[in-house]
Amino acid sequence: MLKKALIPVDFSGSSDALLGCLKNAKGLGMEEVLLLHVTDTRSAVNILGFDEGFYQRHDCAAREKLEERRKLVENQGFKAETMLIHDIPGNGIAYVAEKEGCGLIMMPSHGYSSWKLVLLGSTSSHVVEHAPCPVLVVRPQETEASFCCSFMERSITEHILYPTDFSPNAERAFELLRELAPRAGKITVFHVARVCPSDPNAPKPEIATPSEMERLESLAADLREQRCKEVVIELKQGCVRELLAQRLREGDVTMALMGTRGWGRFREVLLGSVSRAALEFGRRPILLVR
Repeated sequence: MLKKALIPVDFSGSSDALLGCLKNAKGLGMEEVLLLHVTDTRSAVNILGFDEGFYQRHDCAAREKLEERRKLVENQGFKAETMLIHDIPGNGIAYVAEKEGCGLIMMPSHGYSSWKLVLLGSTSSHVVEHAPCPVLVVRPQETEASFCCSFMERSITEHILYPTDFSPNAERAFELLRELAPRAGKITVFHVARVCPSDPNAPKPEIATPSEMERLESLAADLREQRCKEVVIELKQGCVRELLAQRLREGDVTMALMGTRGWGRFREVLLGSVSRAALEFGRRPILLVR
């Protein structure tokens, strides 16, 4: 399903950091990579009007840079190709992913200023909501001198966190998880009993009802049947947003896989700008499934 990945490229430090560690994403099943640069049509207009020479100047330099990065990706064992289009970035990413039959969009969490609108604001929500495939948002780690990838030293599938509230989106995410299970080192099935009660003095509910526990055990058994090396169930009680954020900051998790929407208890996490929520949660890549 994820054999062909589309990676938007804006030549920023965070974008190059992601390209530099793709070899550690092979656990996703990637074989082909399409490097896409979207020349933002809004950039061709300045205070004097339309700049007729903008596209020629920009695209010539962009094609040279794309070719350099294509070689970098090929040297990591992938088949790679490049594409340059003129569009609004969010629209262009979703359009090309569908047209080219991509199974995955992989994007850094931020880039240059114009791309911050894509990756941090409303356009990132547009990509997640309109992409025909799962979207992997990767937050590069900034050092004193440069950016580095958040899974530079470990396979991205070494330890997958799967938050579930049993919603339809969570079930669709689980179908993808089953495909990844044979290549995963460990999978943690993560469930929060409920959000914070409005009354702090109210009695705490049980961590999981018998029916919820039965469903969690069934999910874990299914993953074991898919030959995942290790599967554990992790139950928490309290505020979903806080507990999930805390879990994603812990160093043992290499990636989270979740749906973009859930029932009431997960709605606070998964509605709206999901990539913005992913940034809030911490340092781990998040694979989002509609």
